[in-house]
Amino acid sequence: MEIRGNAINIFLAGIVVLLAYLCVAGISAPLAFDEERTAREKDVKRRLIKIRHAEEAFKKANGKYCPTLETLVKGGWIADSLRYIPHSDKKEFSLTTGTTMSRAGETIQLMECGAEYADYLEGLDRNSVNAITEEANSSGLFPGLRIGSLTEDNGNAGNWEKKK
Repeated sequence: MEIRGNAINIFLAGIVVLLAYLCVAGISAPLAFDEERTAREKDVKRRLIKIRHAEEAFKKANGKYCPTLETLVKGGWIADSLRYIPHSDKKEFSLTTGTTMSRAGETIQLMECGAEYADYLEGLDRNSVNAITEEANSSGLFPGLRIGSLTEDNGNAGNWEKKK
C-alpha cells in the first residue's frame, strides 16, 4: 500500500507543478506581449515621425504632400529603409494624400501614413493582435499607428499624440 500511496503523491505533486506552470504562463504571456508591442511601437513611431517631417518639408517646397514613399526616397527626402514597417518582413507604410475644403472655402492638403497592428506585430500572439485590432475597429479607431488624417486637418499628429 505504501508504494501505491507514494505514486499517488508523486502524481498529485506533478499535477500541482503543471498547474503552477500554467498559471505563471497565463500571466507572463500577456505581459511579454505588451512589452514587445511597446518596443515595436517605439520603432514604428520613430519612422512615422521621420516620414511626417519629410512630408511637411516636401509640402513646403512643392505646395502639396508627396503621394508615394517611393517618390520621397528617390527625391532624397527619406532613406529607403524608412518606407518599411519595422518587424513586418518589408511591408511598406500605407501613404495616402488628399484635400478637403475649409469652412472658408480654402483647399487644405491632407496626408495620412500608417501601419496596422497585424503588420508590425507580425509573429506575436495572433489572438492578442486580433483582440486589439477588433477593439480599435469597434471603437471606430485606426487599428495601428498613423500620422495625419484624410478626414480632418489634425496637423499631421500621430494617433498616439494629442492633436496639434
